[in-house]
Amino acid sequence: MAGLAQPSHIPSGATPTGKGLKIHATGVVKSAADMLKIGPLRDISDMLQGFADMYITKGKIQQEYEELQQQLQALLKIIEENCDGDDGLTIIPKVNDIREFIEGELNSLGNKQGGKQHGRLLEGSNNEERIITCCRRIQSYINQLSLDTSLSVLKMKEAQSKDRMSALIGRLLPSLSAWYNSNAGEDLKRRECTPGTRVDVLANLLGWANSNSVDTVYWLNGMAGTGKTTIAYSVCKELANKRKLSASFFCSRLRQECRDVKMIIPSIAYQLAQASPPFRSALSVVLEEDQDVHHKVLDVQFEVLIREPLLVNLASGPLIPGQMVVVIDALDECDNKESTRRILNILLSKTANLPIKFIVSSRPEPQIRDQMSEKNMISRLVLHELDTGKVQTDIERYFREELEPMIPPPNEEEITVLARKAGVLFIYAATVVRYISYDNFGRNPAARLRTILNASQIQGSTKSEEIDQLYATVLGAALGDQGIEREEREDMQQVLCAVICAREPLTIGALSELLEMKDEKRIYAALRPLWSVLHVVESNALVTTLHASFPDFMFDPMRSKEYYCDQNSQHKRIARLCFKCINQTQPHFNICKLETSYLLDEKVPELEEQVNRAIPLQLFYACRYWAEHMEEGNCVLGGIGDLRDFLSKRLLLWLEVLNLKKSIEAARECMRLLEGWCKLIAGEQELVELADDAKRFVDAFASNPIHQSTPHIYVSMLAFWPRSAPIAKHYAEFTRGPVEPEGTAMERRQRAHLATWAFDNAVDPMTLSPDGFCIALGIDDGVLVVDSSNGRVVLGPLACPEGRKTIAFSSDGSCILSGSFKYRHPHENATIVGWDTHTGNTVLGPYRIQSRDMRCLSFSPDCTCIATGCSYAVSLWDAKEGSILHYLATSNIVTALTFSPNGTRVAASCATIFQIWDTHTGNAILKLDSPGDLRYNLRSITYSPDDRHIIGVSNFHIDEYQHIYILDSQTGDQHSSPIDSATSGIHCIGCSPDSRYIVSGSQDQTVHVWDAQNGNMVLGPLKAHSQEITSVMFSFDGSHIISACEGGLICKWDARKHIIIPSSVEDSCGWIRCVKFSSDGTRFASGSEDGRICIWDADTGDMLVGPVEAHTTQITALDFLGHRVVSGSADGEIHIFDARNREVTLGPFRVDSRSIQAIAYSLDGELLATGSEQQGRTRCTFAMLEVPINEHYRALNLRLVTGR
Repeated sequence: MAGLAQPSHIPSGATPTGKGLKIHATGVVKSAADMLKIGPLRDISDMLQGFADMYITKGKIQQEYEELQQQLQALLKIIEENCDGDDGLTIIPKVNDIREFIEGELNSLGNKQGGKQHGRLLEGSNNEERIITCCRRIQSYINQLSLDTSLSVLKMKEAQSKDRMSALIGRLLPSLSAWYNSNAGEDLKRRECTPGTRVDVLANLLGWANSNSVDTVYWLNGMAGTGKTTIAYSVCKELANKRKLSASFFCSRLRQECRDVKMIIPSIAYQLAQASPPFRSALSVVLEEDQDVHHKVLDVQFEVLIREPLLVNLASGPLIPGQMVVVIDALDECDNKESTRRILNILLSKTANLPIKFIVSSRPEPQIRDQMSEKNMISRLVLHELDTGKVQTDIERYFREELEPMIPPPNEEEITVLARKAGVLFIYAATVVRYISYDNFGRNPAARLRTILNASQIQGSTKSEEIDQLYATVLGAALGDQGIEREEREDMQQVLCAVICAREPLTIGALSELLEMKDEKRIYAALRPLWSVLHVVESNALVTTLHASFPDFMFDPMRSKEYYCDQNSQHKRIARLCFKCINQTQPHFNICKLETSYLLDEKVPELEEQVNRAIPLQLFYACRYWAEHMEEGNCVLGGIGDLRDFLSKRLLLWLEVLNLKKSIEAARECMRLLEGWCKLIAGEQELVELADDAKRFVDAFASNPIHQSTPHIYVSMLAFWPRSAPIAKHYAEFTRGPVEPEGTAMERRQRAHLATWAFDNAVDPMTLSPDGFCIALGIDDGVLVVDSSNGRVVLGPLACPEGRKTIAFSSDGSCILSGSFKYRHPHENATIVGWDTHTGNTVLGPYRIQSRDMRCLSFSPDCTCIATGCSYAVSLWDAKEGSILHYLATSNIVTALTFSPNGTRVAASCATIFQIWDTHTGNAILKLDSPGDLRYNLRSITYSPDDRHIIGVSNFHIDEYQHIYILDSQTGDQHSSPIDSATSGIHCIGCSPDSRYIVSGSQDQTVHVWDAQNGNMVLGPLKAHSQEITSVMFSFDGSHIISACEGGLICKWDARKHIIIPSSVEDSCGWIRCVKFSSDGTRFASGSEDGRICIWDADTGDMLVGPVEAHTTQITALDFLGHRVVSGSADGEIHIFDARNREVTLGPFRVDSRSIQAIAYSLDGELLATGSEQQGRTRCTFAMLEVPINEHYRALNLRLVTGR
């Protein structure tokens, strides 16, 4: 190893001698010791200095000492470069060892010298040899310490790397319940095959897994009850025993995390990373680049999380011994059938040439069977088509083993009859065993056996008649028991239907509370006779169905007959019970008794335990699923009273529960359902307004970072919600003290932007998908697709050339098209490219269309036609082939283009001339010279959605007072006087779905909304952007406005209520000397020269509170935490006041007579730091404050700690 650089006072290449050598030797050690704060190194420094003073002479001793010095320098360099801070503590024991050894060596030399510790060692060969030997022994120790330190450093770096990789991979949030051998799997009665059964099937599957087959997917399919999951479990266990199982995902309808298709690929990637260190390393690299990739579309997930890491390591040999095998069971039990189709398509089309195989089991559902058939797969096994004789032999073996404890056990003839009744359905056999062995064979098993053997046939479909007969027999025995009371029978029916209709499994206790039985023994009693079809998990008392075929049976009136469960009526009943559960909850405010809003929920000590105590399972279930039950039960009209009561009294409690349980997205989904119901209850105007306001409130909270602290529902959201809004009126009791802010902003809070999403590139243009769930964004060299609810990237970037862009979704949403061109470039053509919205694969182009001096480009609504505008011509192109359809001559330079909503016409602005053509024939329909008052060329035009008007905005480069024009689309006549925009630099416009409003985005970074009928501004200016707005549009339902700007910000605004904006507040705060944002970023406080404080809306700039006359001298410093504002003035006074009601809650007090230059709260609000000027230096003071919950805070004491 290279030594440390020599001190500057010793020339390079020179050997220090005498005093210089001593200074150099000790200086190196002292420098390292001081820097690393390792005490033993200082001791070594002192000892070496003594050693040099006593023993160093010229000749061999000096040479040995120099070698020792070089080795010590090398060691110190290792320590210096790799053991900063606390890392240095790990080597202290080793340094202690060498210190003790050196001390011992020097003491030994001193003793042999006869106690002459302080004089020069006498010359002599014996003494010289002893010194040289001592030096060499010290060198040996230092060499060993260097080696040990290097190994420690390597282990430390490896541990740090593993920790980093573990943190990255842990972000994938895998579904641990879906692992084949998880605790949840045991709860769901997953098990392996009975020994000696399914031998041929298992051999077939394991043989394929170990073979060199070119097929990468093996499909194990079979109808319900044929034993797919048990076989898959056995395969997993066998592969795991041989260290060949890389991952498993067992789907189940009974658990949310096991039926979500989006969880499959991240969970598999997580398990692959655990099984293969090379894969883990490669995966961590891609996760460093995109830590949220697991939230993107399935194709991107697979490409980034599985395919890329596998390919990175493929060239270096096998990632793990043998073939990597992944098992996915019960794929048909996933929720989203379209997503199921897509993930299956990924497995079939993207796994070729990868060192990985997939075993997939499912029912032969149409969407799965069709895809498998299209791929003409060879590797498949159909369980219900196997040799019946072999299957029945296995079932007979199963019956013998499981019924052996019965006294006496069934004879061979009875076993044969049971097996014949089971056919190929192992679920039949399993259900029979559970029925006969009920209560550990303690309930007359012989009679139960006779019941099964003597059961008559039930007419039904061939494939289900045996299992239907069995289920009917079990239910008949339970519900037809003459020895039970009518109330007991009703309990059984109620519990049975609740279990099979529940969206998630509930515990016995939760069922007891939710169903209002209030006695767990009643639930147990109701479940006991149903033990053959329902399962109670011993560890946590969760109640589930035994098999997915049972709910299918119960929901089919033709199969279940008198036992039929009417889903609609049951969901309606459960929805009503959910409302009751929420209504009866106490307390209905601050349910977890959180003491402060200054901490994020994740920072609150032991919050999870508090949440589990305060929010029982039945309450969380009621909050999470009441809306889904209401939707499934089609009971909105019948539940208006419950809905009104919930929204007016329990909305905030519900929001608390979901936020504390980390299910805030479920709240947004519930509100989306609520929005749809408003159309059904249109006659209930007051309720519709309340529901509409509730959705705005929830959206605003969920979109804002303040949702990370649940108390902010009240201290920020509710406190500053518009006073006239329904939510503020109904929940006014939960605001602390009278809230009487001044100014106009309180009445406009609902239109403040709901969310802001930041991107690295300028965004221009953007377009919304037909279903409204996604937004496509044009960036410098590509296209991004983001989720319209949260701004999360779901696809892209999709590469395309730089330049101006036009983007569009196809009418069915399956494709995104982009046209890129360089504005007015004489030698560049436009490039057209299209991508699949699910996979990101290129499905069109890229190809070029030749049109020089291009100025604008537009897609037709159905994306079959492209219009381009240049000097004196509009060209229409076939979007699929890139061939020209029509060349349309114009009278001037084309500045703007737009297609009609039905795509039959294309309109162009050519300076002051306006022209329209038929897109099919190319014939001119309309040509007008300066229609109406149009005196300037239009820079942007668009058709209104009702096809009645064309809206255009004049070019601000030549129109000093930029105008918006509304022209009749048939005649070109001007609809009304031009709208004076009151601002110059409008860059883009859009129209609401009902054609009543026009939205504009401007160079001055503002958004405005105008009434298309009278030209009045009804909303705006909306301010959140910091650069020129490039694109603006309404959502398809007109509820939101989305705007984008040059700086890469996307803002989402609430546009559901339009009011005329009052005149702006007069600035009465004087010269402002300091400002501070609130902790949630929605407000800021200002302090002025005349001692007054104001609170402002950060979105609109309107005054919310004030001016508050707080000080008599200039305010010099501010801090804003929650609803508290602390201010310091030039005379050293400090005030604290409540931003909600203007009340001074503490002060004035002083910690210094000098001017306060800086002031700040600690994060928990308990400490206050101030800085004041003292003779050119800053004096820092800390004041301890007591902040009691639900009371005004007061000073407990002022503990002054000063420093400079």
